[in-house]
Amino acid sequence: MVQFWCDTNFLGGPIPTEIGAMPNLASLSMSDSQWTGPVPVEFAQRGPDMDNIFLHDNDLSGSIPPEFSLFTGAQQLTFLGNPQMGGNLTTEICELTFANLDLFTAECAICETFEFYPTIQCCDNPCP
Repeated sequence: MVQFWCDTNFLGGPIPTEIGAMPNLASLSMSDSQWTGPVPVEFAQRGPDMDNIFLHDNDLSGSIPPEFSLFTGAQQLTFLGNPQMGGNLTTEICELTFANLDLFTAECAICETFEFYPTIQCCDNPCP
């Protein structure tokens, strides 16, 4: 499977960790739904093969797993619209903005919404 898109629906609850183990998964969209809880660290199993992850506009909580820095081939990572997410961006995740990443969006409960494109250093303004 190359793409798994189940966005804009009535699915919800914790994101199944098994999705991260799907062979050949390169693009994941679970946005505009009712997913809750932390972003599964198991998604990092896809490593550099993952191109896109769209998890915006849910009820996710916690922080972006530092293991997401393994997505060195990622083009788009979106987390915006999850007001319960917080924490710091790791240096490794910030460094993704200088690789292939075209779009990175996130939101932290205790700081302003931010969007980063490759020409902007996300580490200048990480969420506390």
